[in-house]
Amino acid sequence: MKKNFIFIAIALFLIASLVGTYQYFRSPTKAIEQDSVFTGASMDFARQFQTGMIHANDIIQLEGEIIAREQYSLELIGG
Repeated sequence: MKKNFIFIAIALFLIASLVGTYQYFRSPTKAIEQDSVFTGASMDFARQFQTGMIHANDIIQLEGEIIAREQYSLELIGG
């Protein structure tokens, strides 16, 4: 009984290690190497996003001065 538990624990540890190693070393396409759909100021981006010209998951390049930041967000001049 104890051997089965140890064997299962070791097997789960190895599987978790393999998955973690794969996730760490995989090479996804980097956003910086892709062409941006939009390059410009934040106000122009907001207008184009509201009209439907820019969609979720599109790559954009915003230009402007950062006036505030939080852990997962930035605020640029103009919105």
